[in-house]
Amino acid sequence: MTERTKAFPLPTRRKLYRAEAAAYVGVTVDTLDCMIADDLMPRMIRIYYRTLRDVRVLESATNALPGKDCGDKVNDWDEVL
Repeated sequence: MTERTKAFPLPTRRKLYRAEAAAYVGVTVDTLDCMIADDLMPRMIRIYYRTLRDVRVLESATNALPGKDCGDKVNDWDEVL
């Protein structure tokens, strides 16, 4: 198990609030909002007065994100964070 996996446990609920969804994806809330605006992430659902995101839908959208393979390049900031 990696250090990152140990540091952030899997959610115990299917539906997450906005900040929890951003943390699950690994971005800030503002970045998640931009990703939603760019149709890279799913929109929220409203259940009564709560606005939530489904973990399974987030997982699927995260897996489908476009990106470049960085290979074995080390990001110096990973060690700082």
